[in-house]
Amino acid sequence: MKKTVEKIFFSLINFEFSKKEIEEEVKNLITTESLRSLYELSKKHDLAHLIADALDKNALFCDEELKKKFLIELNKAVFRDEQRKYEFNKVSDVLFDAKIPFLPLKGIEISKLYPKTWMRTSCDIDILVKKEDLEKTKNILVDRLDYVLKTQTDHDVSLFSKSNVNLELHFSLFDDDRLKDLLRDVWEYTVIENGQFKMTNEMMYSYHIVHMAKHFKLGGIGVRYFIDEWLIRKKLYFTNENELLKKANLLVFTNQIKNVSDVWFEGKENDIFDIEQYVLYSGLYGNLENNVLIKTAKKGKIKFLFSSIFLSFDCLKIQYPILLKHKWLAPFCQVARWFKLLFGKSRKHTKIKLKAIKSDKDKKQEWIKDLFKKLDI
Repeated sequence: MKKTVEKIFFSLINFEFSKKEIEEEVKNLITTESLRSLYELSKKHDLAHLIADALDKNALFCDEELKKKFLIELNKAVFRDEQRKYEFNKVSDVLFDAKIPFLPLKGIEISKLYPKTWMRTSCDIDILVKKEDLEKTKNILVDRLDYVLKTQTDHDVSLFSKSNVNLELHFSLFDDDRLKDLLRDVWEYTVIENGQFKMTNEMMYSYHIVHMAKHFKLGGIGVRYFIDEWLIRKKLYFTNENELLKKANLLVFTNQIKNVSDVWFEGKENDIFDIEQYVLYSGLYGNLENNVLIKTAKKGKIKFLFSSIFLSFDCLKIQYPILLKHKWLAPFCQVARWFKLLFGKSRKHTKIKLKAIKSDKDKKQEWIKDLFKKLDI
C-alpha cells in the first residue's frame, strides 16, 4: 500500500506542474483505502491542497467524505494565500512610506514561481530588515497596522496581525558556523526591481538550499521544499550559484537534492532510496523522533538527556527573550521551562523524546548517520 500511495502522490503532483496526463494504471490504484492514506501523506507534507486540485480536475474522487476533506484543504490554501498577500501588501506600503529597506524571504517570493500563488502554502510572512532599522520597523507595524509583538530572539521578531497572520521580522540570517559567512552578506546579493529589494537569483537559490540543509539536520524536511528547489532552478536564470554554495560547503548536499527533485518531477533515473525514505517519513518540518536520533548520535544518550534538561543559555534566551536584558533570570526561566515540559503544552513532546531516547533504534541511527555522511552535512 505504501508504494502505491507514493506512486499516486507523485503522479498527481506532476500533473499540477506539468499537466502530464495521469496514466490509467495510476487511476486504477485509487480506492477509498488508498485515498485515505493519500490524504494522510499529503497533509503530512502540507500538499493536500495540490492533491485535492489534481483529484478534482481529473474526477478521481471515489469517496464523498474524503472528497470533502480534501476540498476543505484546497479552500483553506486559497484563503490563506489571499490573506497573506493582503497583509504583505499592507506591510510593504507602510515600509515604503517610511523608506525602510526590506527583503521578502521564503514563501512570499517562491510562491510567485508556482503556476498559482495559492499552490505554495506558508504559515507566515518572512521579511528581512537591517538591524539598525529593527526598532523603527517594529514601532511602525505596531502603531500603524496594529500588529501585536509576541516574541523576540537574537535573529528575529514574531508579530501577529489582527487577522492572526504571523509576520516573522528577521534582522539577521546567521545560522551555524559553516553558513554564517554566506548569510551575513545577504544585502550584498540583492537587486532592486520596481523599487523593491530582491535577492539575486543565485542568492535566492543558495538561501533555499541553506534552509533545506538546516531542516534536514534538525529532523527532516518535506517534499514541498523539493518542489521549491526544482522551480527556482528551472524558472530562474543564474550562473554562479556554485560559488555561493561552495562558501557554505554545501555542493555535495545540493547535487543530491537536485537528483531527488529530477527523479520526482522529471522522471529521471537515479538511486535516491535513502533520501526519499527519510523525506517521506519526516513530513514538512521533520519529526521529533528523527531529531532525537540525530542528536543522540552526536552526543550520546546521557549527554543529550542532560542538555535537554539543562538548556544552554543561548537556547534558553530564544524561549525567554527577557534574558536578553536580564541574564540573572536564567535559573528561574530554567525552572519555568521544566514545568512546561512536565505539565504544560510541551508534555506530549517530552513523552516522545523520552520514548525515543529509551528505544532501541541503533540501526536507524546508524542509517541516518550514513545518510548525513553521504550528504556531507
